[in-house]
Amino acid sequence: MPPRRRTPARLLHSVLILAPLIPGGPIETRILAEYPIWAIASFNLVISVIVLAALPLAWIGRRGGRRVAIGSVLDGAGFTAIYALDMLKIFPVSETPMSPTLRVMAFAGLATGLAVVASALADLAQQPPDRAGAPAIPRKVVWLLVALALGLIVAAVVYGTIGAVG
Repeated sequence: MPPRRRTPARLLHSVLILAPLIPGGPIETRILAEYPIWAIASFNLVISVIVLAALPLAWIGRRGGRRVAIGSVLDGAGFTAIYALDMLKIFPVSETPMSPTLRVMAFAGLATGLAVVASALADLAQQPPDRAGAPAIPRKVVWLLVALALGLIVAAVVYGTIGAVG
């Protein structure tokens, strides 16, 4: 795989690993009713933002650039932190144990998150400064995408929070 496509591919892989881990779904079956609802909603908000940020980073990352590489490092660190916190039993902690499938997905997600960080750091070391002549996205399209992303975030946070508290 060409080096320029490694980070975008790893970002998409991270999204595909984390997306099915919606609380209350078939894989993430732990009940987190002992936490206040605002804590679960906040955690779901962070997860949703990290997942949705990975998609445009993967798309734009094919062209390269320092800003995209820095964003990819931060997003990869976010993926890594989510799995590390869970596997170290820092947050979320539940009386319901982690299922074997969830444990495998968490290890895969942690490895992929670390791979995103490593790949993006390598991209950052090799990137020339950002190019000024990149074509602009029409303002209406940007607003439509922002509205769609906000709607997806709200839906994911509500659904994930309801699923987590049982």
